Formats: sequence, C-alpha cells, structure tokens
Amino acid sequence: MAWLLAIPAIREKTPVRVEFPVGCERLNKDGAPSLKGKIEIFASDTAKQIIERVQPYNGADPLNDILWLIHDLDRKAKHRELPLAFTGFDLGSPQLNAIGRFYAENPSVPFPVHIARQIDKHMKFSPIVVLSDVVKGQAQPIIPTLRSFESEVWYVFNQLPGELAKC
Repeated sequence: MAWLLAIPAIREKTPVRVEFPVGCERLNKDGAPSLKGKIEIFASDTAKQIIERVQPYNGADPLNDILWLIHDLDRKAKHRELPLAFTGFDLGSPQLNAIGRFYAENPSVPFPVHIARQIDKHMKFSPIVVLSDVVKGQAQPIIPTLRSFESEVWYVFNQLPGELAKC
C-alpha cells in the first residue's frame, strides 16, 4: 500500500525508504512531528491526511493501539527479538482454571482428591498459544490477536481506496 502511494521517483531512487509510517508519539525527542521526513514520500495530500489520522498517537492508549502493536511486532521480528510464546491448558471451566492456578502457585497446599476428580472429569486438553509482550502486561491468545491485526490492516487499507485507485 505504501509503495503504491509513494512518489514514483522515490520508489525508484530509494526503495528502502518507502514504508507506512507508524508512531506512538506525536512529537519526536527534538519536538518535531514524528512523521516529519516519513510522510513527505507520499504523492497525495489526502493520503498524507489519512495516514496522519490513523496514527496510534491519536488514540487514548497509543502503546496498545493495534497498528502500533503490529509495527512493534514487525520491528522486533526484523531484529530477531521475537516475543516469547508459551502454551497453557484449559481445565474445562473458569472455576477449575482458577483452582488449578491457585494450586500451581501454592504447591505446599494439599490438593484435595474431590477437586482432582472434578478436574479429571471436565478437563479438556486444548493447547493455547499466546504471544507475550504484545499488549503491554498481558499475554494474548495468538489467533484472536492475529485476527485483530488483520482487521486493523484492512481498516487502514479501506481508508485509502480512492488514493490507491489513482496509482
């Protein structure tokens, strides 16, 4: 999308400079607009306005904005700093999951036989893969997280059809 919207001369001369800019702060450390130097590569003023409008810093919680999370995850992947993934298991109900967590966190507390029977009766082994450090401070299930990422990309893409048609 950014490639199509970029000024053709920039695409040819400096192709590595073509990217969809994303910022979580309106101003950089020098007090200049964070998009300065990044948004000028786009030919259309309308595209520039739309790109400015969808920036995470325009929202209430920029560090947890989906567009920022996609950018941050992409940045980490490029630098080989992938967030840790781990698995967990569903014990069959929120109550049993809470009980299981309690006993896992308190191994010195005796585990009652009647609870073990309930867990055994209702337990479903379904692996849950989550990404850590995506939403700050919360592990997120991978499939819903990736779906929300996809929805955000489509949202931004759908803001620009008129501009893309001109390319």
